[in-house]
Amino acid sequence: MTPAAFSQPRGGLRDPVTLARTLMIALVLALLFSPPLVNLFEGLLFAVAIVSHDIRSRLAVVAREPMVAAAIALALLIALAATYSVAPPADAWQAVIGWRKILLLPLGAALFDDSAWKARVVHWLVGAVLACMVASFVSWGLGVPLYKLDLGIAIRNHATQGIMFAVTSFCIVILLREGWHRMDRRLRLLLLAGLAGLLLNIALVTPGRSGYVVLLVLAAALPMTWTRAPLGLRQLLLAGALFIAVCAALATIPATRDRIMQGVHEMETYRQSPELTSMGIRVVMLQHTLTLLEARPLRGYGTGSFKTAYHELVKDKQGWQAVDVADPHNQYLKIWVEQGIAGLLLLFAILVAAPFRRVSQPYRALGLAVTAAWCATSLTSSHFSTFSEGRFILAWMGIMLALNYSGKPDRTV
Repeated sequence: MTPAAFSQPRGGLRDPVTLARTLMIALVLALLFSPPLVNLFEGLLFAVAIVSHDIRSRLAVVAREPMVAAAIALALLIALAATYSVAPPADAWQAVIGWRKILLLPLGAALFDDSAWKARVVHWLVGAVLACMVASFVSWGLGVPLYKLDLGIAIRNHATQGIMFAVTSFCIVILLREGWHRMDRRLRLLLLAGLAGLLLNIALVTPGRSGYVVLLVLAAALPMTWTRAPLGLRQLLLAGALFIAVCAALATIPATRDRIMQGVHEMETYRQSPELTSMGIRVVMLQHTLTLLEARPLRGYGTGSFKTAYHELVKDKQGWQAVDVADPHNQYLKIWVEQGIAGLLLLFAILVAAPFRRVSQPYRALGLAVTAAWCATSLTSSHFSTFSEGRFILAWMGIMLALNYSGKPDRTV
């Protein structure tokens, strides 16, 4: 039985639920290009949610769901931890404001109970990212920079572009699998060409190692989209085969192999390196962060405190290993350092609750596979709290894993 709070919108942008859904889709697309537009759409979205009785009623319902409740609890803890932060108060509360992105998860869960709207999110994302892929190849081929003077980068930076190209490749595979027989032949060919273009771009143009990790995880997750039952031996073997196939491809293509080997070399030789390297500094940050945790393993240092605490630790050291950083490039350690063990457990609670949500395929697979990919990249980046990646995954989890309160039969993408 559908809760009264989830009565069907009247339709049109005059309806607050429809308007909020549209704003959330616009926000997801703006994440590819423009932080000011993201902030605008986010502000409008929050304003509509605050003034709309319908949306507030929906939020009251979904707040009882474990995944959403854990997200709300984490948001409250982040605010509480600002009161004892070792950072200057302005920095601590600025960090709290920056974490407003976590509210996108409950909003997504409240607004996207109708699978038709989930499908619109997927369709708009695929269309926008395919346009970016074409622009990337044009930039790369003609030698004309598009964004921040980087050749071939049509999305905010190379890391974000690689990640979004990998996610969109996964979405296209789902679209083709779900609609192959009823899809117009021209659309089918367009999607196949788009998929090939995205994979080729990841291999040759976009150098982000995070994109490689996301591609690996999503390839291994594909079998979960082919069954509604728990994964069996055949699906697990296929997942392993796909993982190995992508690994082999990345190891065979010179551009990706060189990028991966460069990272391995930087990690192995960081002690002897005379200069800061991307992966070498990550090893040093890991060591220093663990030292910070040894001193305060339970309560942490407070919201927004990492930069301040890290500076105090390294201020007497020499060379590039004494460089100040504001992020340990590990989401789990960052949460632990700033919000303590309670913050880390609440993040895990969100992630553990997600697979137990009774969401129909393929949205369950879309939500869980992309979340798993973010969990993997967050071992070397803080992809739940960074501006673009953090907003995307929190909104994506809320949208794709929203429970069906609409009363309508689930529809596929």
